[in-house]
Amino acid sequence: MKNRGKNFVSKANVDSWSRRDLLSRGAGLLCVLALPEFVSRKAFSQTTATFDYYISPTGSDSNPGTQASPWAITSLQDTNSNNARMAGKKIGMIAGTYPCSSLQSGSSPGDYSSPVLNLPQGTSAAPTVLQSVSGPGTVILDNSTSTTQNPLVGQNPNLRGYWTLDGITIKGNNAAAQAFLVAGRYGAFSYTNSSAGTAFGITVQNCEIYNMYVTGAVGSNYGGMIMQGVQGAIIRNNYIHDITKPSDQPHCHCYEEYGCLGSQIHYNTFANCPGGGMDLKAGVSGADVAYNYFYSVGTATPGNGIAAVTGADGAEGAPNSPGTANVVHHNVFDSCGEPHAGDIDSTATQNLYYYNNTIYDTRSGSIVVVDLRETSGNKAQFYNNILVTTANSGGGNYGILALASGDFSNVSNNCYFLHSSSGGWGLGALFNSLSAWQAASGAPDAHSIAANPVFASAITPGTGSAQFKLGSGSPCLGTGTGGVNMGAWDGTVTQIGSNFSAAAQSPTPAAPRLSVS
Repeated sequence: MKNRGKNFVSKANVDSWSRRDLLSRGAGLLCVLALPEFVSRKAFSQTTATFDYYISPTGSDSNPGTQASPWAITSLQDTNSNNARMAGKKIGMIAGTYPCSSLQSGSSPGDYSSPVLNLPQGTSAAPTVLQSVSGPGTVILDNSTSTTQNPLVGQNPNLRGYWTLDGITIKGNNAAAQAFLVAGRYGAFSYTNSSAGTAFGITVQNCEIYNMYVTGAVGSNYGGMIMQGVQGAIIRNNYIHDITKPSDQPHCHCYEEYGCLGSQIHYNTFANCPGGGMDLKAGVSGADVAYNYFYSVGTATPGNGIAAVTGADGAEGAPNSPGTANVVHHNVFDSCGEPHAGDIDSTATQNLYYYNNTIYDTRSGSIVVVDLRETSGNKAQFYNNILVTTANSGGGNYGILALASGDFSNVSNNCYFLHSSSGGWGLGALFNSLSAWQAASGAPDAHSIAANPVFASAITPGTGSAQFKLGSGSPCLGTGTGGVNMGAWDGTVTQIGSNFSAAAQSPTPAAPRLSVS
């Protein structure tokens, strides 16, 4: 968005937090990374590190790459003689702003699958690491006036992963030309068979990505970060925000992935993206989406993939054998569009579990909040969630919670606090009271409640996840499945959303995970 101040999550708020088609099936897969220049922070996972080589805004490629005599940013171009030397090494980026707008891929200028800055393949024991020496907010890759279609950071498509990006600010642009991050191995996955992507060992953490105003082709996918053909990606503690494509919002998200298996998407903040916070599509399975804070994402006109989280439904089939579930748990959805909607072409073959999420929906009119109709064969589960609406609603055509008969299991132990709705729940027909819904033949939610969840403080949209903790006397305390608390703050979770505060120096806490009943 051109005006970063509009509906923007402020630095003060961030510091106070407790931390659709792969180009329309074959068109260019695109993506932007960026970090705001006002930030001066230390990564919570940052430790004193020894680097093999150093890069500086004032360095030279003819230097030896030491801290006293560092390389220039151009050493990261794939045709630079220093680039191959980085494989399996730790590269420290010295604080400063790095002008990147005039750069292109050395080998493939203008190719959307080849990045400007290439991270050569490392190994499982020694990944290639590109890391800020002094923490997030101190290294800014400024790509604000780029005219190339090359992604800004990533890996050439003939490589197979084993790299880490840590604590780097990447500033996108606000024009027709884009700057994107493409991660993984393009073409290494299939829509139509059970093979998964073959890029392993990819981690993006402690980065901030922002400022994308897309005027590109309708039907082409754009996003803050895109993973393709990757297994076991770790997307952790990033802040991705202010990304929009006004002419084609369904094809623009904070985060997208295709043909990926077992991604861990934890402790991130996604904000101010009308097209949606996340799209998990084209053969994604085993994704674990947890401990994230979503604010003002998926707020464009609903339908055709506009949602806070889209996909995760196994529509394209591969690599879904044996059908490892996609799981969305312990997230806060604050003033967003639908927390879930399947892709428009969904064939609904994937297990999908939603539990212990807190959903605070401020929209009015005819809306669907959680749409789980895109599953089949008892594959959907929805339990221990808190769902609040703050305005009059017609419940959409399908209800605030939409299910399809026979296509769900374990929908129970949820808390609903609906302002006013003529269709709160939908199962072939609409029900405007929880008791009527529970009494319907085949209806779920036998152990759910309709009550004020009683949060710890008054809710001000956009001021972080901590305000959604449960207050004393909340009916959601101890009334979840097996006696746990309902909602994202279940009493054991210690962080939801990104945290770049200087006071947080310890590593990311181990992610607690409830077993699926």
